[in-house]
Amino acid sequence: MSLCMGCMREIGDHVQCPSCGFDNSVAQHSPFLPYGTILHGRYIVGSVIDTNGESSRYIAFDKQTGDVVIVCEFLPMGLFERENDEINIRVRFENDDIFRKLMSDFISYFRTIAELKDFSALIRIHNIFQENNTAYVIEENQDLIPFEEYVERSNGHLDWDIARPLFMPVISALEAMHRRGLGHYAISPKNMY
Repeated sequence: MSLCMGCMREIGDHVQCPSCGFDNSVAQHSPFLPYGTILHGRYIVGSVIDTNGESSRYIAFDKQTGDVVIVCEFLPMGLFERENDEINIRVRFENDDIFRKLMSDFISYFRTIAELKDFSALIRIHNIFQENNTAYVIEENQDLIPFEEYVERSNGHLDWDIARPLFMPVISALEAMHRRGLGHYAISPKNMY
């Protein structure tokens, strides 16, 4: 099976994906995982979706279930090194303590989110594990649009009757997170889906 590293669909002998147009001949550059890296013996890593300074998210294929998933890799910029085509990260000696503390916090945060699986406003977590001297979270891949785009498609505003049912699950999830000692203080239309 030959997968597109941009959308994880079967592409056969094509280099450019007929579904999404992704050019599979170009390598992914460091510090990101090389295309086709297999994590935990089952997740085939594709292209980077986004990065935020603490972690990076990749599209991936779960060989066990046949599902497209999202891999979130703990990747705190400035605290490690990874060259092109390398999988393991090398934490700089002077950053080792802070790296380990931040990774522990990252794992703890996602374990708590995984426990909150009954809240529809939170992404489902399928797996959390450590490998390659870092940590990974496997998230459900959902076909979502950013809230900001949703508002733009609605002529730049939403009536309360439309907005209220969208926000109630978010408020409930935030309340549950706060009860468990987790805060999410950067909610905005750009990071809500």
